Amino acid sequence: MNKKRLFAGVLSLAMAFSTLPTLGAVSAVSFAAESAAAQTGAATGEEDNTVVIDSLTYRVFADRAEFIKCEDTASGDVVIADEVSGVPVTRISGRAFAFCDSITSVKIPAKVTSIGDHLAGYAMALEKYTVDEKNETFCAVDGVVYTKDMKKLVAYPTAYPSTDFTVPSSVEVIGDGAAYTANIVNLIIPDSVTEVEGFAFTYCKSLKTVKLSAALKKIGYSGFGNTALESVELPSATEEIGPSAFNGCRALKTITVNNPDMKIGSSAIETNEELVIRGGENSTAQAYAAENGVTFENVGNIPAGTAVVSGTSATTTAATTTGAETVTTSTSQLAETVDLKFGTPTPIVKIIDKKPYEVKVAGNYSVSGEKVLDQTADSEKIEEIKKDVIVSVSQAVQNNKNITPENYNAYYYEIRQEAIEYFNNNYAASTGYTLTAISIATLVIKEQEASTSTGTASTTAAETTTTAATTASAATTSAETAGTSTTTVASTTASATSTEPVTTEVSAKNFVGTWKVSGLRDKDGQYSDITNNDSFIMIFNEGGTGTATFNGGKKVYDINWKIKDNLIAVTNQDESDTSIIDLNIENADLLSYFDEEDSESTYFSKDSSKLGDVNEDASINAKDASFVLVAYAKASTGSDDGLSDTQRAAADVNADGKVDAKDASAILAFYSYLSTGGKDSFETFLKK
Repeated sequence: MNKKRLFAGVLSLAMAFSTLPTLGAVSAVSFAAESAAAQTGAATGEEDNTVVIDSLTYRVFADRAEFIKCEDTASGDVVIADEVSGVPVTRISGRAFAFCDSITSVKIPAKVTSIGDHLAGYAMALEKYTVDEKNETFCAVDGVVYTKDMKKLVAYPTAYPSTDFTVPSSVEVIGDGAAYTANIVNLIIPDSVTEVEGFAFTYCKSLKTVKLSAALKKIGYSGFGNTALESVELPSATEEIGPSAFNGCRALKTITVNNPDMKIGSSAIETNEELVIRGGENSTAQAYAAENGVTFENVGNIPAGTAVVSGTSATTTAATTTGAETVTTSTSQLAETVDLKFGTPTPIVKIIDKKPYEVKVAGNYSVSGEKVLDQTADSEKIEEIKKDVIVSVSQAVQNNKNITPENYNAYYYEIRQEAIEYFNNNYAASTGYTLTAISIATLVIKEQEASTSTGTASTTAAETTTTAATTASAATTSAETAGTSTTTVASTTASATSTEPVTTEVSAKNFVGTWKVSGLRDKDGQYSDITNNDSFIMIFNEGGTGTATFNGGKKVYDINWKIKDNLIAVTNQDESDTSIIDLNIENADLLSYFDEEDSESTYFSKDSSKLGDVNEDASINAKDASFVLVAYAKASTGSDDGLSDTQRAAADVNADGKVDAKDASAILAFYSYLSTGGKDSFETFLKK
């Protein structure tokens, strides 16, 4: 694990909580400073003080001050103070002017030596920056901020008076989030530029044309994401485009790749039916096109070799178009079976804007394995694979947070990609076949009749419905259920089959428990698992209260929490309307926090340390097994099992989505093991 990345992720959360009343004597900011000192080996004892002057908020330290944000009342020409409380302002925080939609200009003082990323996203009236001429680190030219040597473009005003912009010929790097949400339409990047950093032009929704530098080596994460670009030519010097570099560019018709070995990050190029990727034979561009079902045009001869994209070998793979969708065929050593059909036999029930919808998907798919599958002789294998494809597509539909009845066709690519990834991660080994392509012929979304009960959102399906666990750990259960449709509201993990109406509830109880940091994803899309980490722990109690704990319990904050859309909003108990952080609900066991300044995500998993302790008496023994057997007997007769959500999660020790005699037997076996002097934890015991 990268400790510096872990520190950065937790530090951003600590800073978010710095306004909360603490049960300890020191603020979260002081904790962050102490942690930083521990990381660097330096010692620090400084405290800070927050000051608001002329609708601008500063954080004041013993020897310096930092401008951190503008208040809602800020408007017109903004002048950042030279000094606050007798100390110089030396830093401007990232996102300091984000959403400050009434300011028109910003003046940066002489002693500022550091400016954060994404400075003024969505500040849609900001026309120019100026910098004090005595500043030795930064300067402003025609309203744009650069480093003093003019080698880096730092901040571009979102409402620049002209919609055409040519980057000065001295610039070598365009900074992270430099022009985020700006109003640029036509952009020229000179040959001096070698790198466009992450989010540099993201959400420049009017950006239609760009001429890239001939010397451009790298485009960072989402560098041109969600723009209106129609055509892009990447020069031969370009070595890498990061994940999502052109994702969300739905007007994109052609993208030409002149480097046959250019590294292409995951979801780097938005795909649509009209897109043509142009490049050399046996190039990474050709492999990417084939992998994503996109038309490829060969524009030149490139020395033969194996092209590798995202770890997938594509030696002689090509893309062909059949009908409305593009599918993938291959002449690799593994045999390809194409144009197999699938369809969801029962609708996928998905909650959109707190309302239940039925989603039906049908289309074709292709798989690669040891032989070409025969529809008659291999019918059982084909049926097995089809069931797993349906589960994978259902998972992909459930995980897509943006899909609506109005825009679903814009997300075909994401659904196909996630379905392929899910299948290959969970079913390729068991089936012996790799899913190589999916085409979607039809996707229908319609609102389902709904009834509402107090405190929960309920949906009733009049037909037979099977709900299946949607997390990867429940893949086996899903695979064994023929024709399942995944019904998930905040990723429900229970499984049931019935011919009676089925009710699925959204309940805050799903998230009651202890949550710990479990992973980090950096701005380049690289993920790292983290285990046994107590740097930041959240406890969500029933009733919407809880605590947030930093640094192994040295800093504890009282919080409120509630589900809002597909988020958990964490707030100050004294100011319950003020959101401190919003946690994305990934599924019932996984939450995430995205730090826009560092473009990194911190993931939290539900602590399983209470697994087996069904009666919540802090021990695992025969009483817990008895609880399980009673609950199982009740459920077998159609009655409520009598367990709370927390107890049910503790009882399902084999993680099969059910509470039954198998769980009771496992608990009794562990109790017997402890009685004979066993020392392992329940989790370790279960793995033996």
